[in-house]
Amino acid sequence: MKYLVALAFFAGLAAAQGPDDITIIETKTSALNISAGMNFGTINIDIFTPFSFCSIEDLGTEGNDFIIGAVDTFEDDELQGCANFTVPDKDISQLVLSHTGLDAWLPKYVRIYFGDGSSVECPDGEWIDNFQEHILECN
Repeated sequence: MKYLVALAFFAGLAAAQGPDDITIIETKTSALNISAGMNFGTINIDIFTPFSFCSIEDLGTEGNDFIIGAVDTFEDDELQGCANFTVPDKDISQLVLSHTGLDAWLPKYVRIYFGDGSSVECPDGEWIDNFQEHILECN
């Protein structure tokens, strides 16, 4: 029994998130254009630090994401390789959005939240469509 308790304790430590670990990614779709939302496309994200990177393919949930004016929140398994990814000093050198599919999207921003509750915002504001990439600066 003591062995099981110790094993559970150490498993919990391994899964614990640090203050610089990504916990949530939030996107905001612009409300400036009636066509800003996206129904038939996909968004991929690559987050680069000075030392490493993580990737998310086909960012989304089971719901209808990227609706005009909406804020969408992605966490846990939806973050794929970026779930609990450590960003030392929250220093994101760049965030790359890439698009596939038939439908353009007009993102206002991507915001990244960390284990200590702080966040960085990566403003956009430009249409993305037809296998384009946006390289965003985050602050």
